[in-house]
Amino acid sequence: MLPNDYDSHGAGLRVDSVIKELLIHDRCEGPLLPSQWKQLYIEEESNFGIGAVGDEETLYLIWNGARLVLRMIGVLQTVNFAPFADRRITTEKVAYIQQFLILDGLLSDRYNTEIWALQDITDTLKETAPMKIDDDRNPTYATHLQVGTRMFVPRDDEHEQATTAISNLMDPNRKLRGCADEAGLVHTPMNSVEFLKRTNSEYVNLSPMSFKPGDIVEVHFSLALFKTSRNTLIPKLMLRSVASVDTAFTMLARRAMREKQLASGQGYRTLKRKRVETEPVYRPAKATRSADKEPAAHVTSGYEGGSEGEEHDTCASKSDGAGAVSEGFRDMQIE
Repeated sequence: MLPNDYDSHGAGLRVDSVIKELLIHDRCEGPLLPSQWKQLYIEEESNFGIGAVGDEETLYLIWNGARLVLRMIGVLQTVNFAPFADRRITTEKVAYIQQFLILDGLLSDRYNTEIWALQDITDTLKETAPMKIDDDRNPTYATHLQVGTRMFVPRDDEHEQATTAISNLMDPNRKLRGCADEAGLVHTPMNSVEFLKRTNSEYVNLSPMSFKPGDIVEVHFSLALFKTSRNTLIPKLMLRSVASVDTAFTMLARRAMREKQLASGQGYRTLKRKRVETEPVYRPAKATRSADKEPAAHVTSGYEGGSEGEEHDTCASKSDGAGAVSEGFRDMQIE
């Protein structure tokens, strides 16, 4: 969910400008936008097809002999990346953990154009797919684009299997790796996701915890078709990398939210302390004959007949350990 006081209109215009920049300068560098690939597919002859890569149960969109990777620009609506601090990781649930994001265009015209081009690409799969494609579960038909991949796959002890190490940033307490080992799961290159930051000249590595809802990002993904028990294919967008492009709108929204809390007094909250009940402890005060202190007769009057004096006497006698009167009372003159 986007933060409060988020400039949706400004972020949508920023998405438009980033896509326009890619269309002008980066047509042949890096993954293509859906509209770029659609134009090449229509205008130029390309070896487009569907094929298996590794797992025979999973088919991928193949272009010119390699797995096709596309890219999209949008605003992060939802983020679910490692180390999954908000989730309870167990051995039984670790096999179903997915790292995914939900992308939103915020009424960006160019974002909608790319979504329509992506829908056209998935529609062309119907011409060459070996089975019927389930359109009801097609992610490209939704305005909010969900892109993700599984964190682990079952370990294959009979065949050679490439694995990839999980960094300490993704698993600081080794909880994920421990549960995966117990469940017989591994992290492969097909499950790996790169977390990057896009600069003017290159991409640099970034922590997965740096991504927040509201950030404008560049997402690289491939299109896969998964077989079901009903002899149908389900299209899915497999996340390959996500790069941070602009975080200014997120920071401004969070700053405005903090300032509003401070103005309303919500920013300064006192800690709730538990009230502790204590019993008073009576200690015999040393008597003094100074003019500033109460006279000794006032103390001894309570000691002789009042209940308070009896209580002082009991505590005083116990404090000496042998039942003797304390030194302070020994100096008093009782008349």
